[in-house]
Formats: sequence, C-alpha cells, structure tokens
Amino acid sequence: GSLQYLHVLPLIEDVDDLIGCRQLLERYLQLHRREFRRAPEYLRLHIARSDPALNAGLISAVVAGKVALSEFYRFSRDRNVPVFPAIGVGSLPFRGNLTPERVPEFLREYPGMRTVYIQSAFRYDFPLPTVKRAIRHLNSALPKSRPRVWTARQVRSAAAICQVGARWYRQTIERIAGTVNQIARQVPSRRERKLHVGLFGYSRGVGRTKLPRAIPFTATLYSLGVPPEFIGTGRALRELHRRGLEVEEFYRNFRADLRFAGGFLNHENLALLAKRGGGWSDIAEDVRLAAEYLGTEFGPRTVTHYLHRNAASNAYYLWRSGRPITQQIIDAGKLRRSLG
Repeated sequence: GSLQYLHVLPLIEDVDDLIGCRQLLERYLQLHRREFRRAPEYLRLHIARSDPALNAGLISAVVAGKVALSEFYRFSRDRNVPVFPAIGVGSLPFRGNLTPERVPEFLREYPGMRTVYIQSAFRYDFPLPTVKRAIRHLNSALPKSRPRVWTARQVRSAAAICQVGARWYRQTIERIAGTVNQIARQVPSRRERKLHVGLFGYSRGVGRTKLPRAIPFTATLYSLGVPPEFIGTGRALRELHRRGLEVEEFYRNFRADLRFAGGFLNHENLALLAKRGGGWSDIAEDVRLAAEYLGTEFGPRTVTHYLHRNAASNAYYLWRSGRPITQQIIDAGKLRRSLG
C-alpha cells in the first residue's frame, strides 16, 4: 500500500518556541484536521535540551523545557489528544545531567517525560551492570510519572526567567566565542554531525557569533576548568532576586546541578583567563554570585575533582604556549566520564 500518513515527531529547539509551543500545537492540530478530517491519535513531542543551553544558557534551557512539558499536557487535556513527550539529554548538567547514577534526580526534574534519549557517555563511561539497572529504572518509572502543569501566572514568570537568563548568557558568550572556537577544534570528534545552520545566528552589528556544536563547546569549557553552567548564571540570579523571580520554582535540581559543576571549577585558570578581560571576568563574577546564592565555595572536593583540576591546568598552560591539548581534553573527559 502507498504511504497515506506519516507520524510527525516535532523537535522544538528554540527557547521562545518551547515557551510558546501551544501556538505551534494548535496550528498543527488545525492543519491536521483540515488535511485528514480528524485529530492525530497521539503526538510524540520532542524537547531539545543541548541546543537551548548552547544558545541561551543553563537556566533558560531547563526552565523553557519545563514550560513546554507542562504546555504539552495542558494542550493534551484541552484538545483530548494524548501526548508522549521525549527529551535528549547528555551527562553533564549543561546538557541535561542524566547519568546512570542520577536517574532519581532526573525523574524528579521531569515527571511526565515518556521517552529519554540517552547519549554515549551514559552507556560507555559507567560499569555495564550500573547502566542496565539505570535503564530498567527509567523504563519502569517514565511511563508512570505524573506531569506537572503550571498556571498561566507561572508560565509568565518562567518566560521572564528565561529572558533574563538568556540575556546575561548571550552577551558573555559573544565575548569568549573566539577563544572557545579556537580550542574546540582540538576536541576529538566522536561522531559526524551535519551542522545546524543559524541556531546561534542572531546578529550584533556586523559580526555574528558562531559557536561549535554542544559537545565540543561543553568539552572545551570543562577542559579549561570553567564549567559552562556558570556562564551568565550568577548575574541572572542577582537580577531575578531583585525582580522577585525564583528559578527553583521551575528548576528543582538547580542547586545540585551547580554544585556538581562547581567540583570541576579550576579557580586559577579562570583567574588567569579573567586577567585577559573579555567575557572571562564576567564569568568569574557569575561564579562568585552563584557561590553566594548557594552559600558554598566551588572547587574540587574529591580525588577525581583534583585530578581533573590538574588536567585543566595542564590544558591551559599547554594551550597558552601554543602546544596541542587534545590529549588533555581526553584525559579530563575520562575523569568526568563525559567528553561534553
């Protein structure tokens, strides 16, 4: 028989699209009814996690994804179309924070998520029995988790939080992009990817900021001992506090995620980078403000953290002296059990 019908699996990547996804869904439903004389039996809707982080920072990526998840279920309830939300997540907090050791935290963050796409670090950087146990846990818990649906007021607050987070993140990224791009070329390629065109392509005057993809971007910053989770985050927290907006209302593991990233902070590298000015001194301020918010100090706590700090120092000094650092990038990635 000829193909009469294709199930579309939309992937929503942009922060504004995630927050405003209801309009997309309504339009799709309208067009579907016009074309097929009925509503779709169900929708499998995908929430992007890495690209929003790359384009708008940690806070905006998580909060926008949580709004989309809620809006999917509100749409489902209002229009009587079953939804099965899916998300693709990496191991490090910047890219979703799902590892075989953090399944309960992930489930607490994303109730109502029905499918999770795990990435290679989850499968290959942990002992096989741990991985299998984690997969069993996800398979049994995901279908049963009960979604949380936000009120209209909460969605407005969330949208405001995303706007603040994205603004501080983007203006900093534009100023460190040169350095990041230079180092990212040395990150070993783990897979062939077709480049997304124009994701980070909003213009500033004449120049455009081009960034590497999520894995080399995250790997570069972690290898320097400057986890990207902090970029823009401290200053966003300060502004949100002034405006009476609360990140943790929407992002439940926020403190734990920052604490995790904080273990990989190399204070000396960041101070040396900050001396060179640009966006790095802003990131140093972000770290200070985030530590104040958590009431903690960031930096190595475990043997792995100290070894990672050393690998990051080696990477920094070799890079500054014009020597290759691919090996140091790999060493650091092995220690944190995820390249990027």
